[in-house]
Amino acid sequence: MKNLVYKTILLFFILNGLLLAEKVALINWNRDGLFENGFRNEILDNFKNIRFYSFSCNKDEFLLREYIKFVKKLDVDLIYAVGFPVVKTISENFFYTPVVFVMHHDPVEAGIVASYKSSENNLTGVVAKIPILQQLKTVKKIVDFRKVGIIENKGDFEYRLSLKELTRLEKFFNFKTVVLRDNENTENIFQSERLDILYIFKSQKINKSLIDLANSFGILTLAADSDVVKNKGALISLVVDEYRVGRLAGKKAVEILNGKRTSKIPITTIEHFMLVINMKTAKKINVDIPLSLLIMTDKIIK
Repeated sequence: MKNLVYKTILLFFILNGLLLAEKVALINWNRDGLFENGFRNEILDNFKNIRFYSFSCNKDEFLLREYIKFVKKLDVDLIYAVGFPVVKTISENFFYTPVVFVMHHDPVEAGIVASYKSSENNLTGVVAKIPILQQLKTVKKIVDFRKVGIIENKGDFEYRLSLKELTRLEKFFNFKTVVLRDNENTENIFQSERLDILYIFKSQKINKSLIDLANSFGILTLAADSDVVKNKGALISLVVDEYRVGRLAGKKAVEILNGKRTSKIPITTIEHFMLVINMKTAKKINVDIPLSLLIMTDKIIK
C-alpha cells in the first residue's frame, strides 16, 4: 500500500512537470538541421524541462498550412520559425505567441517587423543573409564578369529582392543582369547571352541538370545555399554558420522564456560568412581559384 502511494505521488509530480514544461514549436521551411540543433542546444543549456515539437516543410506550402493548424492546437509558449515563407505565414497567423525567426530576407523591407531595434510586435530573430554585394566581391576575385543571369520566379519574394539588388549593383561592378524565363530554351540563352555567372538565390528550386548545363558552358554558378554546391555541383557559395545562428536565436528564446518582452529584443544580423567551393566544378569549367580564397574557404568539395 505504501509503495502504491509513493508511486502515485511520483506519477503526479512527473505528469505535473510535463504539464508545466514550456512547449516550443520548431518549423523549418526546408528540413530540420543545424539551425535547429543550435537552437535546441542553447535552450537546453538554460532550461532542462522543455518540450520541443519539430516540423519540416520540405518547401511544401500545403505542409506548412497543416503544421500551423496543428501548432495552434498545441498552444505552445514559443515558435521558432526558419525560412521566409514560414516566418511570413507565422506572422500572419500568430499575433500573441512569441516568435523567434531565422530568415535570409530583410524583415523590415518584407514588412515583418517595424525595425531592427524593435519589432513592435511578437517577433524577433536573426537575419542570416549574406549580402549579394559581398557575394559578387568574392566572385570578382575568380572572374571579371560582365553578365549575370538569374532565373525568373515572379511569385518568389526572394527572387524579386535578388533581382532588385543585382540591378542596383550593376553600375558598381559594370555588369548586366539577364533574366532567364521558364518558357525560353535555357540552352539557347546560355549560348546566345554568353553569361559569366548564374546566380542561384536561396529559395530557388533548381535541378542538377540545369547546373550541369551551366557548367558545360563554362558559366560560374554562384549559390546562396551551400547544399547546391555540395550536392548539385554549383561552384561557390557564401553562407552563414547555421549552428552558430541557431545558438544566437536560442539566446533570444531564452530571454523570452525568462520573461523578457519579445519586441524589446533587437534583431541580429550576421557579419561573418563561410565559404564553400566545389573544386570538381572549378576543373570542369576551367577556372582557377585564387590561393587567397582557398585559404579562407571553410569547405572544399573535391
